[in-house]
Amino acid sequence: MHKIVFVFSVIALFSCSNNTENKSKQNSTSFSTEGKKVTVFTTADSTSFRLSSTDTLSFKDKGQPLKMK
Repeated sequence: MHKIVFVFSVIALFSCSNNTENKSKQNSTSFSTEGKKVTVFTTADSTSFRLSSTDTLSFKDKGQPLKMK
């Protein structure tokens, strides 16, 4: 009986421990929109624009917007 309690205690101890191996393998690259373009599609029902590509836009740096109270 003591062996079973010991085995379950060891299993519980290892299952609750922090797994630091996976934390160090996280992808450290950041997302950038530099040089990327977006295709704009219009999905207007019963028109000539039904699922049609209407424009291609580029990302621009706009900065942080101001907080207004």
